[in-house]
Amino acid sequence: MQRRNIISIGDKFGQLTVIDIAKEKLHNSITFVCKCDCGNVKNVVKNQLVYGHTKSCGCYSKALTKPG
Repeated sequence: MQRRNIISIGDKFGQLTVIDIAKEKLHNSITFVCKCDCGNVKNVVKNQLVYGHTKSCGCYSKALTKPG
């Protein structure tokens, strides 16, 4: 994945699509409002998106660990 410094509304990172810039900062960093493919909305810090540390709202890892 290519690293990008500029994130725009509509950009997709894994299962997350950027829908807005959050008004508040987390850990003194720019935060984006993202909508997951499952429908959940989550605020994600810019670096987490750019470096690929956050790719979903958490639903993906829950599905992997779900028995059955």
